[in-house]
Amino acid sequence: MDRRAFLILLLLSCGGAGADRDAGPDAPEAMNISVLSLAFEPQGTALWVGTSHGAWRVDLRGGGQRRFGVEDGLASSAVVAILAASDGSVYMAHGMEQCGQGGCGVSRLLPDGKVVHLGEGLVDSRVIALAESPSGQVWLGTQSGAVRLDGPYTWTDFHDCKRSGSHCKPLWSYRVAGIAFGPDGSAYFAVDIQQIGVSPKPGGVARLSPDGLTDTWDSSDGLPANEAKAITVANGVVFAASSFGVARLSGDRWQQVLDSEWTSLAASPDGVWAVGPSGAVLVDITGKVRPFTEGLPSPQVRQVATYGTLACFGTAAGLACLDSRTGEWLRPM
Repeated sequence: MDRRAFLILLLLSCGGAGADRDAGPDAPEAMNISVLSLAFEPQGTALWVGTSHGAWRVDLRGGGQRRFGVEDGLASSAVVAILAASDGSVYMAHGMEQCGQGGCGVSRLLPDGKVVHLGEGLVDSRVIALAESPSGQVWLGTQSGAVRLDGPYTWTDFHDCKRSGSHCKPLWSYRVAGIAFGPDGSAYFAVDIQQIGVSPKPGGVARLSPDGLTDTWDSSDGLPANEAKAITVANGVVFAASSFGVARLSGDRWQQVLDSEWTSLAASPDGVWAVGPSGAVLVDITGKVRPFTEGLPSPQVRQVATYGTLACFGTAAGLACLDSRTGEWLRPM
């Protein structure tokens, strides 16, 4: 991937030309893009950018851009989570946006360009997280649990533990803000906080093993906070982010590696990226923390996505990418 391709990609953040669609009120040059979600296609040839004005596909080889919105069949313009799946489909989650009763669910863009909606039959159509397992199963994180899409919808309720007599306790919260997968096929869930009845109850981190058993952790197990915001697996190590720091799982305990607030994580060959209101840092495999802020369009970073050593950051003011090996920021001239 050459420098020209990267620069074309990054023109998305400040109104570059070359879009496949004609210009309009939602074109990059007509708005200040606030990035809500990011996802690389499996081969790294394109980057998907979710915003409050729809989703953009940026071709990293040819430099073309195309926007997808409600006029193309999406249930809502807000795309708070995005997944470019291995089968060529693109899943776009609409969060708390309302479409009649409940939320808008997920818009699935098929390889042939058709859009289908996933909503009816889900435990909750307010979807805020998306992930694909190594075996190709698509998972949704919702306001009421984690849903697996493999035929009839199945879901995981962390109110009831599934490993009797060992490390498991009810989390009493069902808002799944992030999903990641371990080398053994286990699914890890960042469980945030949700208002249940008259008082909020804490979340934590849950693990669903391939045999169907569940483990859970909260602040009594070393998590900086019970309200987990994001989760990832880097070099076989599980990391979870919260409003009070990032921790890594070691055995059945969590060890804190960062303090303050972090809202999104992504794995790289060099370690794990963490982003939040104060910028972006890379925690390398030795535990060293390397801050990167100079090339960001805004210090308020909402999302990070990685492909190899390339990390792309979605901020309140657009997009920027960095090669962590060279330290070079790639952005418009």
